[in-house]
Amino acid sequence: MLIQCPECKREVSDKAVSCPHCGYPLSEQKPRLYSVVLTDCGMNKIKVVRTLRGITRMNLSDAMNFVSSLPRAVSRWLDENTAVALKSSFEASGASVELRLEEDDSSAASEIRCPRCNSTQIQIMRKNDFSFGKAAMGTAMFGGVGSAAGLIGTGKTERVCVNCGHRF
Repeated sequence: MLIQCPECKREVSDKAVSCPHCGYPLSEQKPRLYSVVLTDCGMNKIKVVRTLRGITRMNLSDAMNFVSSLPRAVSRWLDENTAVALKSSFEASGASVELRLEEDDSSAASEIRCPRCNSTQIQIMRKNDFSFGKAAMGTAMFGGVGSAAGLIGTGKTERVCVNCGHRF
């Protein structure tokens, strides 16, 4: 597989110890990870909110609150190509965006992150809901013993983002 040399930007084998074009050492290269930081909405805040909602699936009020407290990271821990593509989509809507190189943090890859806002503020909750709908269906199908079907799905865990409220 070919990768891009961080120094000269030419294509090099991923098995190469160093770049054959410029000599840049590649053997212990870790992938560079970036944050996409929205710094200003520019003239068309509505277009930026629409872009933000399309990318993050935020609801309207969360997206409006997000753009009201800039600068903020839209997404973190992205490879360079994904970060550049995300930056371009925001710039097309008139926003000012920065790419920031993430600091090397070996624990970052193992952290639980919200798929919507990329926050690490996750609360793990246990579902203990009794489903009356499942119980009614079970009773209708199997009599009194079928009401135990209302317990199906209880005891499962659910993650809730403290930042945006997304459940996953």
